[in-house]
Amino acid sequence: MYDLVWQPYMLSLGGTVPMIGLIMSIWTAFNSLLQLVTGELADSRGRKNSMNYYYFFTIIGLVVAIVARNWMYFIIVNILFGIADSLEGPAFSPMFAESVPPEKMAVAMSMITLIWSLPGFYGKALGGYLGDRLGGQQVMYIVLAALVVSALWFYFTTEETLTEKKPFRLSAVLRNIKGFARPETRLIPFYLVSILDRFGWQINAGILVTMFTQEYGFSRTKIGILMTVEMVAMTIASIPIERALDRYSNRNGVIGALVLNVIVFGGYALTSSYGMLIALQVVKGVTAGLWDTSIMLYQNKIVSQEERGKTFGNINGIKGLVAIPAPFIGAILFGYIGFKGVFATSASVLVLALLASTKLVEPTP
Repeated sequence: MYDLVWQPYMLSLGGTVPMIGLIMSIWTAFNSLLQLVTGELADSRGRKNSMNYYYFFTIIGLVVAIVARNWMYFIIVNILFGIADSLEGPAFSPMFAESVPPEKMAVAMSMITLIWSLPGFYGKALGGYLGDRLGGQQVMYIVLAALVVSALWFYFTTEETLTEKKPFRLSAVLRNIKGFARPETRLIPFYLVSILDRFGWQINAGILVTMFTQEYGFSRTKIGILMTVEMVAMTIASIPIERALDRYSNRNGVIGALVLNVIVFGGYALTSSYGMLIALQVVKGVTAGLWDTSIMLYQNKIVSQEERGKTFGNINGIKGLVAIPAPFIGAILFGYIGFKGVFATSASVLVLALLASTKLVEPTP
């Protein structure tokens, strides 16, 4: 719901499209670079502690967004969200992986996708509708209430999954930075695929609502419907995707998702029909479900439990570091070559990711 309203709300406070791109780049910078530290925190102090702080910073950021009086408040908001997401990145997926036996990991990863997508049956369309009727600030109040309930539920019901905690050491962070700069040879293709995929997505994702509004004049309700179609498709596809990944390979799942990504972004660059955009959203939902499940399964299998947080932090850090300018680049491209040019650029980057994915090795549990 927040995604549907924050960009129009910021524009109403005097912001511009390039400023939205710049702010999303700031979020990417904090989220990426801090994971060099938060990955070690998740491996040493536990997954649950990291998630508790994730909720804390997210709630504070949302409060700042609600009381914003001009667009510059959103610089603070996205710094806080960047810190929060840097804590969540290395902790959340390992919690799921460590909650089940290795042979059921694919089921757990598909369940994450299912749980993430279920609110999309109503959340985004409802957020757009309420944003059009009540305004963005009122929607943020609803999001804040839901987030507080989520944080309390997590704190009181979720158990730590890291089997052995250890002291946090700065020397380990320095080793992570070294590993960040010099990844293991077997991980280099995966790093490259992750970097290019993130860059291609970030070119358009950070300003998507604004582009739909300014290019086609869509209301937030119409944009919410587009995003709801995507989430419904992701949910329906999640179970057959899980079964396919159990039967076939995680490597092929990643490659297949990239093929679909190129089709989706290329389609956006070739059409302006609302009906065709809905059809592309269906494919995009299937793509997201396949990518999320495949990539999380691949990451959890390619490294040991003791190194998951660190490796997740390093991978998320380096792909985020390279993607820092992507939202700002997307905003500038939108100003010069429009909606279709932005998506043509994203599709070109995803083609490079697809070529790199042919060098991936099949991970073993």
